[in-house]
Amino acid sequence: MPQTNRCCRYCVLNELYDQADTSACLRASAIIRQILDQSERKLLAVTTALSCDPDEIIAIAEAALEQNTFGMPLPTFETPLSDARWWVDRASMEEKKAYAIACYQSLDN
Repeated sequence: MPQTNRCCRYCVLNELYDQADTSACLRASAIIRQILDQSERKLLAVTTALSCDPDEIIAIAEAALEQNTFGMPLPTFETPLSDARWWVDRASMEEKKAYAIACYQSLDN
């Protein structure tokens, strides 16, 4: 991974610790996504989670999932098809599968 002249790859964690707010968390996560590969991010996440109490791990996982999913479709403001396309462009694959299965199962035969 590339090193910067100003600081090591983990200085972003020190800055996050100093600021300790949601905005800093989002900025730090974007930087970490760029400077660490997938296996390094997993190792960092597991190591950090294991340093917490079990109840905190659940809260952390829920917060992470909330930030990484788009949520349910919103009420329609235009045509249902254009709203569906807007939502599909933003939803995760898991959300798309869940809604597709639920919609299919709700159709009358």
